[in-house]
Amino acid sequence: IETIKFLMSDDCCSDLINVNLTNTSGETGLYWACLSGNYTVVKVLLQDARVDPFLSDHHFNWSPLMIATFYGETQIFASFI
Repeated sequence: IETIKFLMSDDCCSDLINVNLTNTSGETGLYWACLSGNYTVVKVLLQDARVDPFLSDHHFNWSPLMIATFYGETQIFASFI
């Protein structure tokens, strides 16, 4: 977590990192953090104004919030509100 925070900080290279980068399926880091139930990473990512929580995957057109809801990740769901 500290590494993620550092890489996203102004002290490192925040202007060089695309926090909304997707894989070939359109899944972002936030998407995968929600899918894996990693509340700590979700919380860190959502604190960055550059992160777009509405980007959806290419297969089902699901956003990270939809993934968290589908898998019953209530703590993650609440972090979006």
